Amino acid sequence: MREHLTALAIWKLAILLEGSYKRYLSGTTDDPFFQLLDQGVPALARRALSVCHGEMKFGL
Repeated sequence: MREHLTALAIWKLAILLEGSYKRYLSGTTDDPFFQLLDQGVPALARRALSVCHGEMKFGL
């Protein structure tokens, strides 16, 4: 169950950052960090999926 919550948290972060990337593309922000999200958001989505498949483990 913990893996699913971790995957959900990563997925939510990807969604939040996708909105930031859209703002960057529309020109409403010029923060250079947002330019990196064209690769960062898909990487987060892949990470969430790999957590769901049990390919990544997170421990406390």
